[in-house]
Amino acid sequence: MKRNQPICIELLNSFTDVELQSFHHFINSTYFNTDKSIVSLFKVIYKYILKKKRFDSAAQTLVYHKVFGASKNTVTLNLKEKKHFNAKLSLLKKLAEQFLAVEGLQTKKTHFYDLLFEKLLDKRQYRLFEKHIKQNELFSQSQKKDLGYYQFKKIIETHKLQYSNLTASIYKKNNLPELNYIIDSEYLLLKIGYYITLLTIQQITKVDYDNLFIKSIDKIISLENYEISGPIIIGKATIELLKHQEKKYFVKLLTLLKQYSKESTEEDLSYSYQIAINFCVRKMREGDMQYLDLFKLYEEMDKQNLFLEGDFVPVLKIKNYVIAACRVNEFDKALNIVEKYKPFINKTDRANVCNYNYGVIAFYQQNYNEALKYFIRADLGQDANLKVIILKCHYEMDDDYDERTMQIFRSAQKFFKDNKQLTIVRKRSYRNFIQILTYLYKIKFNETKMTLSTAKQKLDEQDVNSDREWLTTKMAELQ
Repeated sequence: MKRNQPICIELLNSFTDVELQSFHHFINSTYFNTDKSIVSLFKVIYKYILKKKRFDSAAQTLVYHKVFGASKNTVTLNLKEKKHFNAKLSLLKKLAEQFLAVEGLQTKKTHFYDLLFEKLLDKRQYRLFEKHIKQNELFSQSQKKDLGYYQFKKIIETHKLQYSNLTASIYKKNNLPELNYIIDSEYLLLKIGYYITLLTIQQITKVDYDNLFIKSIDKIISLENYEISGPIIIGKATIELLKHQEKKYFVKLLTLLKQYSKESTEEDLSYSYQIAINFCVRKMREGDMQYLDLFKLYEEMDKQNLFLEGDFVPVLKIKNYVIAACRVNEFDKALNIVEKYKPFINKTDRANVCNYNYGVIAFYQQNYNEALKYFIRADLGQDANLKVIILKCHYEMDDDYDERTMQIFRSAQKFFKDNKQLTIVRKRSYRNFIQILTYLYKIKFNETKMTLSTAKQKLDEQDVNSDREWLTTKMAELQ
């Protein structure tokens, strides 16, 4: 969104259709809004502007005149009209912010009860307070002990302590030990989350953080009194893998993820599995792990229903599962996963994503012409994996040396060199792949003096390569 676009319009454009309908009801309520012109303003903006056109000077004049009537100058707004219009837009923005806060209270139970308990205690409504506390304590017993659990328990125990103080029962019995344990558990999980984020950033950017800062976190997460919580145990294992980058910590994390899967939320499990996947992919580029390891990871995620995020499935999860399945000749499973999650792919992306994955399956079944037909239909823009697999298609399909194919290889090299979306390591891994692919293509058709053993030596010397395993297979075929 452009900077000169009014913030109010930018905010409303982010609303879903359902939210826009709810917001319309919201501003019609005189409890929240008594300015009827705001209702008219929203209706006109909704009809002519939102998700349709930019809110430039001409559009603003159109909206203003439809809501407040036309002045003598019908082309632009005068200074007084602009001031009036901006004031109304500002009020509409404040109502939109208030709407989001109210909507948030409907879904964020912790914040809702924090406010409710405070008001009930202020009004000395102890019976109703006690009723809510009992209900929520029963409810929390069945919840998984993640960060959200401890945050909610902290709200309950904090207000119970306040209640004890108000009713003068604090000296007979209080919940200070329980509250202290909950606060420490919440703090520990927060620190674990921040540490995982820090290590992930450090891994990508190579930024060195203050050593004392790291040591202070290490001391906190080494506390042994809190080992009974599955999310804490998994969090510590995730940190170990990120810190040491060794396979034994990878195996340990996977064991714990299965062991404590029922105690952890799907969101937390997905996050730790993604870190395990990133480790696996990194080791594959270095030649230390295989596609079978990656396939097993995605299979486990599917078994634990971790592909879905809300009502949708991220496209990357399906694509990566399909590639991993094909690389270990599990073509039926690859096809099944596409069909299983097809209804959960965003409608605007569904056809392109399915065509891409059907193309991948056809490619690994050596149906290269069919694969290219699917890839042509898959409008995925500048997708790196699509670029690479098309290069592989050309390598496999050519019966003779073709300079046009070489031009496609060179063009791909430039694409990865100039790509600003990829990390330096990923750029190098793709460019290294194309370099070896070019060598093999020339060797295949006797268009170079380079020997296969020299090409293999160059591959071995590369620190990273986006598909070392496939290149090694192609080398074996040329022997």
